[in-house]
Amino acid sequence: MSNLLHSEAEHREVPVRMICFAGALLVLLLCPVVIAFFPQYPKLVFELVFSLVVLSGVQVVRDSRRHFLIGWALGLANLVAIWLYFFHQHASWSSWPRILLLIVFTIFLLAHLFRLIFFHRSISLEVIFASVAGYLLLGFLGGQICFVLECALPGAFKLEGAGILFQLTYFSYTTLITLGYGDIIPVHAAAKSLALFISIAGQLYLTLLVAILVGKFTSKNGLSGIGS
Repeated sequence: MSNLLHSEAEHREVPVRMICFAGALLVLLLCPVVIAFFPQYPKLVFELVFSLVVLSGVQVVRDSRRHFLIGWALGLANLVAIWLYFFHQHASWSSWPRILLLIVFTIFLLAHLFRLIFFHRSISLEVIFASVAGYLLLGFLGGQICFVLECALPGAFKLEGAGILFQLTYFSYTTLITLGYGDIIPVHAAAKSLALFISIAGQLYLTLLVAILVGKFTSKNGLSGIGS
Protein backbone atom coordinates (compact mmCIF):
# COMPACT_ATOMS: atom_id res chain seq x y z
CA MET A 1 0.00 0.00 0.00
CA SER A 2 2.83 2.38 0.90
CA ASN A 3 4.57 1.59 -2.40
CA LEU A 4 1.35 2.43 -4.26
CA LEU A 5 1.02 5.75 -2.45
CA HIS A 6 4.68 6.52 -3.13
CA SER A 7 4.21 5.74 -6.83
CA GLU A 8 1.14 7.97 -7.05
CA ALA A 9 2.92 10.83 -5.28
CA GLU A 10 5.89 10.53 -7.61
CA HIS A 11 3.57 10.53 -10.64
CA ARG A 12 1.99 13.79 -9.46
CA GLU A 13 5.44 15.25 -8.83
CA VAL A 14 6.88 14.64 -12.31
CA PRO A 15 4.65 17.13 -14.22
CA VAL A 16 5.60 19.82 -11.69
CA ARG A 17 9.27 19.33 -12.58
CA MET A 18 8.43 19.42 -16.29
CA ILE A 19 6.36 22.59 -15.86
CA CYS A 20 9.25 24.22 -13.98
CA PHE A 21 11.66 23.27 -16.75
CA ALA A 22 9.40 24.65 -19.50
CA GLY A 23 8.94 27.79 -17.38
CA ALA A 24 12.71 28.20 -16.99
CA LEU A 25 13.13 28.05 -20.77
CA LEU A 26 10.46 30.72 -21.17
CA VAL A 27 12.24 32.90 -18.60
CA LEU A 28 15.42 32.49 -20.67
CA LEU A 29 13.57 33.83 -23.72
CA LEU A 30 12.34 36.77 -21.64
CA CYS A 31 15.80 37.43 -20.19
CA PRO A 32 16.14 40.90 -21.82
CA VAL A 33 12.85 41.90 -20.16
CA VAL A 34 14.25 40.84 -16.78
CA ILE A 35 17.52 42.66 -17.52
CA ALA A 36 15.52 45.83 -18.27
CA PHE A 37 14.61 45.91 -14.56
CA PHE A 38 18.22 45.22 -13.51
CA PRO A 39 20.31 47.05 -16.15
CA GLN A 40 23.35 47.22 -13.88
CA TYR A 41 23.73 43.43 -13.80
CA PRO A 42 23.00 42.04 -17.28
CA LYS A 43 25.67 39.32 -17.17
CA LEU A 44 24.67 38.22 -13.67
CA VAL A 45 20.99 37.95 -14.61
CA PHE A 46 21.82 36.01 -17.77
CA GLU A 47 24.04 33.49 -15.96
CA LEU A 48 21.49 33.07 -13.15
CA VAL A 49 18.79 32.25 -15.70
CA PHE A 50 21.16 29.84 -17.46
CA SER A 51 21.79 28.15 -14.09
CA LEU A 52 18.03 27.95 -13.49
CA VAL A 53 17.55 26.19 -16.84
CA VAL A 54 20.32 23.69 -16.02
CA LEU A 55 19.03 22.92 -12.51
CA SER A 56 15.42 22.52 -13.64
CA GLY A 57 16.57 20.42 -16.61
CA VAL A 58 18.39 17.99 -14.34
CA GLN A 59 15.20 17.47 -12.33
CA VAL A 60 13.22 16.06 -15.28
CA VAL A 61 15.63 13.16 -15.89
CA ARG A 62 14.09 10.45 -13.70
CA ASP A 63 13.59 7.43 -15.99
CA SER A 64 16.60 5.47 -14.69
CA ARG A 65 19.38 5.76 -12.12
CA ARG A 66 22.02 5.77 -14.88
CA HIS A 67 20.40 8.64 -16.77
CA PHE A 68 19.80 10.48 -13.50
CA LEU A 69 23.51 10.30 -12.60
CA ILE A 70 24.58 11.30 -16.11
CA GLY A 71 22.18 14.24 -15.99
CA TRP A 72 23.53 15.45 -12.67
CA ALA A 73 27.15 15.05 -13.83
CA LEU A 74 26.44 17.10 -16.95
CA GLY A 75 24.43 19.62 -14.93
CA LEU A 76 27.21 20.18 -12.38
CA ALA A 77 29.79 20.47 -15.17
CA ASN A 78 27.59 23.09 -16.85
CA LEU A 79 27.18 25.08 -13.64
CA VAL A 80 30.96 25.13 -13.15
CA ALA A 81 31.48 26.24 -16.78
CA ILE A 82 28.76 28.93 -16.54
CA TRP A 83 30.23 30.58 -13.45
CA LEU A 84 33.80 30.07 -14.62
CA TYR A 85 32.85 32.12 -17.66
CA PHE A 86 31.16 34.73 -15.46
CA PHE A 87 34.28 35.30 -13.35
CA HIS A 88 36.69 35.06 -16.33
CA GLN A 89 34.74 36.82 -19.08
CA HIS A 90 37.78 38.50 -20.56
CA ALA A 91 39.64 35.21 -21.08
CA SER A 92 39.18 34.06 -24.68
CA TRP A 93 39.00 30.38 -23.68
CA SER A 94 36.28 30.73 -21.03
CA SER A 95 33.25 30.78 -23.37
CA TRP A 96 34.08 27.49 -25.11
CA PRO A 97 33.60 25.09 -22.14
CA ARG A 98 30.26 26.76 -21.35
CA ILE A 99 28.79 26.58 -24.84
CA LEU A 100 30.09 23.09 -25.66
CA LEU A 101 28.87 21.62 -22.37
CA LEU A 102 25.50 23.35 -22.88
CA ILE A 103 25.17 21.73 -26.30
CA VAL A 104 25.94 18.26 -24.90
CA PHE A 105 23.53 18.81 -22.00
CA THR A 106 20.79 20.11 -24.31
CA ILE A 107 21.11 17.12 -26.65
CA PHE A 108 20.96 14.79 -23.63
CA LEU A 109 17.77 16.47 -22.39
CA LEU A 110 16.20 16.43 -25.87
CA ALA A 111 16.88 12.69 -26.16
CA HIS A 112 15.24 12.13 -22.78
CA LEU A 113 12.17 14.21 -23.70
CA PHE A 114 11.81 12.49 -27.08
CA ARG A 115 11.91 9.07 -25.39
CA LEU A 116 9.25 10.21 -22.93
CA ILE A 117 6.97 11.60 -25.67
CA PHE A 118 7.38 8.69 -28.08
CA PHE A 119 7.18 5.76 -25.66
CA HIS A 120 4.66 7.00 -23.10
CA ARG A 121 1.55 4.86 -23.40
CA SER A 122 -1.02 7.66 -23.13
CA ILE A 123 -1.39 11.43 -23.31
CA SER A 124 -0.84 13.04 -19.92
CA LEU A 125 0.19 16.40 -18.50
CA GLU A 126 3.74 15.08 -18.39
CA VAL A 127 3.72 14.32 -22.12
CA ILE A 128 2.10 17.67 -22.98
CA PHE A 129 4.64 19.75 -21.03
CA ALA A 130 7.48 17.53 -22.26
CA SER A 131 6.34 18.36 -25.82
CA VAL A 132 6.39 22.10 -25.03
CA ALA A 133 9.79 21.85 -23.34
CA GLY A 134 11.15 19.82 -26.26
CA TYR A 135 10.13 22.47 -28.78
CA LEU A 136 11.62 25.27 -26.69
CA LEU A 137 14.79 23.24 -26.17
CA LEU A 138 15.09 22.64 -29.92
CA GLY A 139 15.21 26.39 -30.55
CA PHE A 140 17.68 26.82 -27.68
CA LEU A 141 19.97 24.19 -29.21
CA GLY A 142 19.78 25.90 -32.59
CA GLY A 143 20.93 29.17 -31.00
CA GLN A 144 23.91 27.45 -29.38
CA ILE A 145 24.99 25.83 -32.64
CA CYS A 146 24.63 29.17 -34.45
CA PHE A 147 26.81 30.74 -31.76
CA VAL A 148 29.53 28.11 -32.30
CA LEU A 149 29.37 28.73 -36.05
CA GLU A 150 29.65 32.50 -35.54
CA CYS A 151 32.68 32.00 -33.26
CA ALA A 152 34.33 29.65 -35.76
CA LEU A 153 33.44 31.82 -38.79
CA PRO A 154 33.16 35.46 -37.63
CA GLY A 155 30.67 37.33 -39.80
CA ALA A 156 28.70 34.18 -40.70
CA PHE A 157 25.60 36.07 -39.51
CA LYS A 158 24.79 39.74 -39.96
CA LEU A 159 24.08 40.81 -36.36
CA GLU A 160 22.98 44.01 -34.68
CA GLY A 161 24.59 45.25 -31.46
CA ALA A 162 25.93 43.21 -28.55
CA GLY A 163 24.69 40.00 -26.95
CA ILE A 164 25.66 37.57 -29.70
CA LEU A 165 24.32 34.44 -27.98
CA PHE A 166 20.88 35.91 -27.34
CA GLN A 167 20.67 37.37 -30.86
CA LEU A 168 21.43 33.98 -32.38
CA THR A 169 18.98 32.26 -30.01
CA TYR A 170 16.36 34.78 -31.14
CA PHE A 171 17.30 34.02 -34.77
CA SER A 172 17.00 30.28 -34.09
CA TYR A 173 13.48 30.59 -32.67
CA THR A 174 12.22 32.89 -35.42
CA THR A 175 13.64 30.42 -37.96
CA LEU A 176 12.22 27.41 -36.10
CA ILE A 177 8.68 28.80 -36.30
CA THR A 178 9.32 30.07 -39.88
CA LEU A 179 8.66 33.67 -38.85
CA GLY A 180 11.94 35.33 -39.87
CA TYR A 181 11.85 39.11 -39.41
CA GLY A 182 14.99 39.57 -41.52
CA ASP A 183 16.83 41.68 -38.92
CA ILE A 184 19.44 38.92 -38.47
CA ILE A 185 20.64 37.44 -41.74
CA PRO A 186 22.77 34.33 -42.42
CA VAL A 187 25.54 35.50 -44.74
CA HIS A 188 27.94 32.56 -44.99
CA ALA A 189 26.85 29.44 -46.90
CA ALA A 190 27.26 27.36 -43.73
CA ALA A 191 24.97 29.76 -41.83
CA LYS A 192 22.33 29.55 -44.57
CA SER A 193 22.52 25.76 -44.50
CA LEU A 194 22.12 25.77 -40.72
CA ALA A 195 19.11 28.10 -40.98
CA LEU A 196 17.46 25.69 -43.42
CA PHE A 197 18.14 22.77 -41.08
CA ILE A 198 16.61 24.59 -38.08
CA SER A 199 13.51 25.50 -40.10
CA ILE A 200 13.02 21.94 -41.35
CA ALA A 201 13.66 20.50 -37.87
CA GLY A 202 10.92 22.72 -36.42
CA GLN A 203 8.36 21.58 -38.99
CA LEU A 204 9.34 17.92 -38.64
CA TYR A 205 9.05 18.13 -34.86
CA LEU A 206 5.52 19.53 -35.02
CA THR A 207 4.47 17.03 -37.70
CA LEU A 208 5.79 14.03 -35.77
CA LEU A 209 4.41 15.37 -32.49
CA VAL A 210 0.89 15.75 -33.89
CA ALA A 211 1.07 12.27 -35.44
CA ILE A 212 2.25 10.70 -32.17
CA LEU A 213 -0.29 12.47 -29.95
CA VAL A 214 -3.19 11.71 -32.33
CA GLY A 215 -2.00 8.09 -32.54
CA LYS A 216 -1.93 7.78 -28.74
CA PHE A 217 -5.38 9.36 -28.43
CA THR A 218 -6.87 7.14 -31.17
CA SER A 219 -5.26 4.03 -29.70
CA LYS A 220 -6.59 4.80 -26.23
CA ASN A 221 -10.11 5.41 -27.53
CA GLY A 222 -9.96 2.28 -29.64
CA LEU A 223 -8.96 0.17 -26.67
CA SER A 224 -11.71 1.80 -24.56
CA GLY A 225 -14.24 0.93 -27.26
CA ILE A 226 -13.09 -2.69 -27.37
CA GLY A 227 -13.25 -2.89 -23.57
CA SER A 228 -16.79 -1.54 -23.45
